[in-house]
Amino acid sequence: MRRQSPTSFAVVDLGTASNKVLVTALSQGRLQYRAHAVRPSAGLKKGLVLNVATAAEALRQLIAQVETSNGQTIEKIVMSITGGHIRGVVRQAGMTLHSRSRDITADDVRRVLDLAQNQPWPEDYSLLHVEQQEFALDRQSGVHQSPIGMSASRLEARVFHIGAGAGAMQNRVTAANHAGLAVAELMYAPLAAAEACLRHEEREMGVALVDIGAGCTSLIIYAHQAPQHVGVIPIGGDHYTNDLAISFHTPPADAERIKRAFGVVDAASAGDRTQIEFPGVGEQAQSTLSHRDLCDCLRSRAAEWLRLLENDLDKSGWRHHLGAGLVLTGGGARLGGLLELTQASLRLPVRLGIPALIEGAPDELAAPEFAFLTGATFRSHSFHVRQPAPPSRWARILQKLDALD
Repeated sequence: MRRQSPTSFAVVDLGTASNKVLVTALSQGRLQYRAHAVRPSAGLKKGLVLNVATAAEALRQLIAQVETSNGQTIEKIVMSITGGHIRGVVRQAGMTLHSRSRDITADDVRRVLDLAQNQPWPEDYSLLHVEQQEFALDRQSGVHQSPIGMSASRLEARVFHIGAGAGAMQNRVTAANHAGLAVAELMYAPLAAAEACLRHEEREMGVALVDIGAGCTSLIIYAHQAPQHVGVIPIGGDHYTNDLAISFHTPPADAERIKRAFGVVDAASAGDRTQIEFPGVGEQAQSTLSHRDLCDCLRSRAAEWLRLLENDLDKSGWRHHLGAGLVLTGGGARLGGLLELTQASLRLPVRLGIPALIEGAPDELAAPEFAFLTGATFRSHSFHVRQPAPPSRWARILQKLDALD
C-alpha cells in the first residue's frame, strides 16, 4: 500500500454518533476526491472524548476502511473539534506608525496582526484559530479589507480568537495518536462548515451557521466577512433519539431508526391515523403509537432547542443583525420540519447548508452531515497553496554556490 503523499488531504470528523473521513488529493492544481468512509463512533459524549482507547479503536477501524478503498496509507489528518468548552474572544492591538500620516506597508500589517494574535489565554485553554475582523486607521474603525497603501499615523487590528479547553484538545489528539495518526490541525467544526456552505453575501450581511451534531449544537456568526461569535447549545440529535427511547420504551437503535424514517416536528405533517410500531426492550412486547405521538415528543425537544438557540443569539448581540438569517448543517438538520419550525419561531430566513461537491465526489456527500469534511478540506487546501514551494534540487545547488561567494 502506498504512503500518503504530500498533496493528499485526509479530514476526519470525530463525532458522538459517527466518525467520517474524506480523502482528497491535488491533481494538476485541482482538488479531486479519492475516498471516504463512515463508521459508528465510540468513546465520545457531547463532543468530548471520555474513553481514549475506545475512541482510538473506532478511529482505527474508520481509517483502515478508507485506506482499503484508497490504496494509500493515512498518516496525518485534520480533525474536527466541538463541545461546550469552545470559546470566542475578540482581541485588539494597535501601534503608532509615525508622528505624521504615511503609507501603510505589508510589514506594518504583519506587525499589528502579530500583536493582536499573540495575546494570552487562560492556562487551561489553547488557541485554535485567529480570524481577522477589521482594521482601524487613526482610530477610525470599519476597514474590513487590507489597509496596505492607505495612509495613517496609527494602525489597529481587531481579530477573533477561537479557543478550546486544553484537556479536550489533548484527548482528541491522544486518541488519534493511539490510532497511529498524527494530527496536523484541530478545526472548529462550524468554522470549517462555513467554508463549504456560506455564500459571500451571507457572510457580509450577517448569518449564523448552526451545526446540529449528535451530542450538541455548535454555531458561528459571520458579519462583514468575518466571524463575530461562537456558541454551543447542549442539545443534539441524540437527545431526540433518547426521548423516543425513554418515552416509548424502545431500544435506542430502534428509536434512531424510527426517528430517521418518521421523525417530524411539524404537527400538520403527522397524521393521527398513521400507526408506528415500537419494538419493546428485551422480552417486552412491542407497542403501537400514532405518528402524532411521535411528533409531539420530538416537538417538545425542538422547542427547548429553539429556546436555547434564541438565548444564545440574543446574548451574542447579533440576533437583530442577521440579514441572511440562519444556515443549518449537520446530521440533525435533517429532522423533518425543523427548518420550517426554526424559521417561524425566530422570524428569520433559514436554509439547509448543502456543501459543494469536490470534483469526482459521489452525490451522497452533498448532504448537511458532510459539511465539515468538505469545508475542512477547502481550508486545508487553501493553506497548502499559500505555502511557498520547497526549492528544487537545482535551486538548492545555486543557493550553496551563492553561499561560497
